[in-house]
Amino acid sequence: MGKGIITDVLRTVCNINFQYAILKRITATILIHKVTSQKVLEKCNFVLYASSLRNYVQKDGRLIDAKLYALTKQYER
Repeated sequence: MGKGIITDVLRTVCNINFQYAILKRITATILIHKVTSQKVLEKCNFVLYASSLRNYVQKDGRLIDAKLYALTKQYER
C-alpha cells in the first residue's frame, strides 16, 4: 500500500479524457469516512464542491454522509 498506483491511474485517465475532450468535468462522490480516497482525489487536483451531502447513501441500514469532488478541464486562454 501507499505506492501511488491508484493516484497515477486516476491522473492518466483524467488526462486522456481531457486530451480528447470527452468530458468537460469529472465528478466523484466519496463517503465521508473514506479519507484515503479523498487524498487521492486532492492529489489529482480535484476540488471539493460539497463537503457534506447529508444522508447521501444507505449502507447496512445506516445513512452515511458523503463529499462531492470535481475536476474541470482547464482551457488555455
